[in-house]
Amino acid sequence: MIVGIALLTSSLSFAAASKTATPIAESQAAAATIGSYQRHNGYFSHQAKTANGNRDIEIYIPKGARQREYWISIALPEGVKSNDFLSSAGWFEIADETLACLLIMKPDGSGVWGNVEKELDYVNAAMNTLASSGTYYSAFMYHYLVGYGEGASALQLWAANNPLRMISQVYLNAEADAAYDALLAAAGNTQVGATPQPNHMDFAGYKDINDNPVTQKRTFEAQHYKDIPVPTWFVGKSGASLIGYWKAVNDCLATPTADANYGQVYWQDKVNANAIATSFSNVRTRVAVRIGSVDLQDPGLTRNINRFLTYYSGYDNNSAYGHFITKRLDYAAAIKSGNMLYRDHMWNGTNRVYIVYVPDSIKDKY
Repeated sequence: MIVGIALLTSSLSFAAASKTATPIAESQAAAATIGSYQRHNGYFSHQAKTANGNRDIEIYIPKGARQREYWISIALPEGVKSNDFLSSAGWFEIADETLACLLIMKPDGSGVWGNVEKELDYVNAAMNTLASSGTYYSAFMYHYLVGYGEGASALQLWAANNPLRMISQVYLNAEADAAYDALLAAAGNTQVGATPQPNHMDFAGYKDINDNPVTQKRTFEAQHYKDIPVPTWFVGKSGASLIGYWKAVNDCLATPTADANYGQVYWQDKVNANAIATSFSNVRTRVAVRIGSVDLQDPGLTRNINRFLTYYSGYDNNSAYGHFITKRLDYAAAIKSGNMLYRDHMWNGTNRVYIVYVPDSIKDKY
C-alpha cells in the first residue's frame, strides 16, 4: 500500500510538471453562451508589449473560472522553469481548487531580472493585460501579488505606485538597497491624482461649511499613496527598510503578535490609523514578518501565502474615498451554511449565473 501511494504521488507530480504553456492567441474560445465564465481555459503564453519590445508572460485559467475572477500575479525567482516551479510549489493545484487565475511574470531570455526601473515597465505591461475588457480573459481589477527573490523588486514597486488597485501582497527573500528605498519613498510620497470620474465629480462651484471653494486637491487628491493600506507578508530574508515602509503604510502597532504560520504579525492600530480604506469597518490590515531560511517551492508555504492573501478582498474603485479593504467571504462556508445560493440557469439559450446571499441578521428579522 505504501509503495502504491508513493507511485501515485510521483505520477501526479510528473503530470503536473509536464504542463506546457501554449500561445493563448491560438487557443479556441468557448461559445459565449457559456455565460459568466472565462472562455479560455488552460495554461497559456502571451506577449506583453513593453517600451523595450515584447516580453513573455504566462497565464493559467482553471476550468470553471468565472468572468472577473480573482487573479494572483506572481513574479518568479531567477533560475527556475516556470511550469516546474508552479507545479512543485502547488500553484496549479491551488488555482484548480479555488478557481483563482494566475498571471506569471518571469525574467527575460537571459534568465535574470534586470534593472528595477526597466523591469517595472515589464510589470506594468503585464498587469495591464488584466483589463476586464481584455481580448482573452476577464479579471477583477483588484490584485493579489506574490514576488519571489529578485522578482519581488519591480512587483513591489508597482504595488507602491498602484495602491488603489491592490488587495494584499506577499514577498519572499525580498531585499533592497538605498537606491531602491528612494524609489519606494518617492512612490509613497506621490499624491493621488484627480479621480477619472464624470465631470460632475470635479466639485466646480461647490463650497464647504466655511464658504470656501471645494476642489479635488482637498478631496480626491488630498491623499498620498503611502496613506492607502495594503496587507503585506514578508517571508525569508527581507530588507528591514521594506518592512518599515509597509508597516508605516498600514499604520501598524509597534508590538507584534506571534503567529504559527506568519511569524510576527504587526496589526493595524485601528485607534490611531488614518486609513480611509478600513475606517468604516472592523477590518484591520497587517504586516507579517517570518524570518529565516525558506523553501520557495514548499506547497505548504504556498498554501499559507494563498491563505494570507485571500483573507482580504476589496471594493474595486479608482478613488481614495471609494477604496475599501474588506474581509473576503468564504463562499464554500456560506453555501454550506445555507446563507448563499449559487445557480447556473439557462435563459434563451445562454447560461446565466445568479448568487443570492442572505445574512443571518436578515434571516432572524424576516
